[in-house]
Amino acid sequence: MKTKDLERLFTEKGNEGWFHLVQMEKPDLESIIPFLLDKYDINQKNEEGLTPLLNAILCGNISIAKILIQHGADVNITEDTSGYSPLIFACLSGDKSLIKLLLDNGAEISIRAKDGTTPLTAALRYGRKDICELMSDIEPDILTKEGTNALIQVSYDGNMDVVNYLLMKGVSINASHTDGFTSLMAASQEGHINIVKDMLKHGADINAKDHKGQTALMHAAIGGTVSFITEEGSPAPDENEIEQAISEKIKSNKAVVSLLIESGANIQEKDNNGMSALDHALEHRYNDIVKLLESSGTSR
Repeated sequence: MKTKDLERLFTEKGNEGWFHLVQMEKPDLESIIPFLLDKYDINQKNEEGLTPLLNAILCGNISIAKILIQHGADVNITEDTSGYSPLIFACLSGDKSLIKLLLDNGAEISIRAKDGTTPLTAALRYGRKDICELMSDIEPDILTKEGTNALIQVSYDGNMDVVNYLLMKGVSINASHTDGFTSLMAASQEGHINIVKDMLKHGADINAKDHKGQTALMHAAIGGTVSFITEEGSPAPDENEIEQAISEKIKSNKAVVSLLIESGANIQEKDNNGMSALDHALEHRYNDIVKLLESSGTSR
């Protein structure tokens, strides 16, 4: 796109012209940037709460992102709804060149979104240990500050490889969120038996309690969520698929309950509301887990 075409674009679209630019591959921005900056705010958000740089990151357009940053785009501004920064979006995309560009230009590694996501947890959620290493080179104590949240998240997601990586890096297996929720509770709740098994070998506290007084065994008996990822335009799962997914989830959690019992979990323990693992299983009507707990000596 030539200079006169860019001028026409911004004359017609105003500040929204930036958002059309980021979807172009190689517009001739350098020749017109001084003109644009004199009239249009490079950090102004559109109605979706995005700046031109955030939009460029989402489009994976590194050439435009680079030009925007060189001319003053804020690398730490956040999207309105989620609070995600350019670096968090880049880590979610896994684009290492974009991540390096942002880090080299002062993007904050410790920034936290509204849902608690940080650049580190975003990267590790998708198994990107190489990005973690990149961040560690810039901020050596990043795992000391963010490792607990990362370990709990990947334990919840069932990413065994990253769990082992974080434990190898010295992240405490028994560290918890401020609510007392541990990585063992996360893995137990989601039925990730191999992670639970590995954590117990590494010394995870099997009877630790969260702020509700609930243990890993209770979380396994309560169960987590069953989610479906479907592509846009694809049909929603039918009733049989949903029932099958729930059945598989209960089966996984039953295996975790069995492992925890065999490993010494206190089956008689009660939470702050006076409920045991058996009570929770009864409440959710997980009959197979109820039978297992009762056969192990838990009384109603």
